[in-house]
Amino acid sequence: MSAAPTPAATGREWVRALVRESDAGPLPEPTADLPTRLMAEEIIGAGAVTWGIDTANSMCDAVIEAAPIFGSEPGAYLLLRRAVEATTFRLLVALVTGDPDSLWAPEPADCVASYVRREIPLEEVLRTVTMTQEVFSRLLLEQMADLVPGEQIATETRDTLRFVFQTYDLFSTAVASYYLRDAERWAHTTAAVQARLIERALEATSEAEVADASQELGYDIAGSHLAAVLWLDSPRLERRAPEAIEAVVHQLRTAADRPVHIIRWAGPATAHLWLQVDDPTFPDRLDPKLPHADDLHVAVGSVANGVAGFRSSHESALATEKLAQLAGSRVPWLLCHREVRAVTLMLHDLPALQAFVTDTLGDLAAEEPRAAELRSTLHAYLNAGRSVGKAATTLHAHRNTVVYRVRGAEGLLPETTTLDAMELRLALQVCELLGPNLSES
Repeated sequence: MSAAPTPAATGREWVRALVRESDAGPLPEPTADLPTRLMAEEIIGAGAVTWGIDTANSMCDAVIEAAPIFGSEPGAYLLLRRAVEATTFRLLVALVTGDPDSLWAPEPADCVASYVRREIPLEEVLRTVTMTQEVFSRLLLEQMADLVPGEQIATETRDTLRFVFQTYDLFSTAVASYYLRDAERWAHTTAAVQARLIERALEATSEAEVADASQELGYDIAGSHLAAVLWLDSPRLERRAPEAIEAVVHQLRTAADRPVHIIRWAGPATAHLWLQVDDPTFPDRLDPKLPHADDLHVAVGSVANGVAGFRSSHESALATEKLAQLAGSRVPWLLCHREVRAVTLMLHDLPALQAFVTDTLGDLAAEEPRAAELRSTLHAYLNAGRSVGKAATTLHAHRNTVVYRVRGAEGLLPETTTLDAMELRLALQVCELLGPNLSES
């Protein structure tokens, strides 16, 4: 049986009456550490905690819209949500207890440490703190209008906002202090030095610069390369990301039979990898059944030569990662650029890509199970060189079923689209990877 709530030292009992809007939709999955959430529930109640989860989600949305770099990969976004949610809980608790110096905790500390490693300037980090304060204050005032008696609203609003500003000032000071201390520590680590050397290698142009970068990294920049991006996308992933990612890196090195590699940590749970690989078909031979953590993903670039290839292989891996992020569970954990190259070239303009899919497929682009089944069959049929037998084998279906579905798919296509059209195969691949409604991606 839980203990009775602690009386509000500040008299702000209305904080415990905070509730999320009835039409707010499903509650986002909590990301703050469980002890933080339980502490908040004990002091302010479960209802106010759910309001805090919703509010923290809105605060993160505002940050990402203004500064996308803070949500540029799943690990970074989850760390941001975890930190903002925990800070919101602690701020609500502080409004009740009157302690303005209680916001700093492990969750924001982990988040700030990741920004140091990603070299996000302190000024940008502090700007996000200001943005979250503005959103929190606005949403809190909306609730106060319904929860605080009219004769008290003016005084309570003034006192509450003053307390929120004071608390955020102390929190911003803690963020800046931790950032500067951690930046000093990080600057002297091996990983930080390697990240700077790799950045110099990516920018190298002259033979002398390439030779210097190769010597400093112990990696031949002038050789043949295969780049990859590895990342995890689950909460609290930063604690186990190195172990999970390095295990797969070891398997990739073993498969290539080349131990030489370099790695750069690009986020709390994202790593950029370069392997010395000579065989351009090596990515095709990677085994998708390699042991890996359930929430780990790998985007493999194309093999390329020289310093230009060092860059282009990395760029193709990043393009493949972007596609994998958009596709989600539609693509396997191990995705190679050679398989999706044409689609990655079209990701810079999603509205135009959506129009292309709709114009090419017509009614076959419908977002319903039957249309999806017909698209899948037609795609397999075209990839099999219009061989019904090969398509049936691929789909584990009867030949007559393939014929029936292909005819059904043809009947839904616009008159301007023929089975010989290259655009048709590309539109079908886009749907297979991203779905017919790209806005959901």
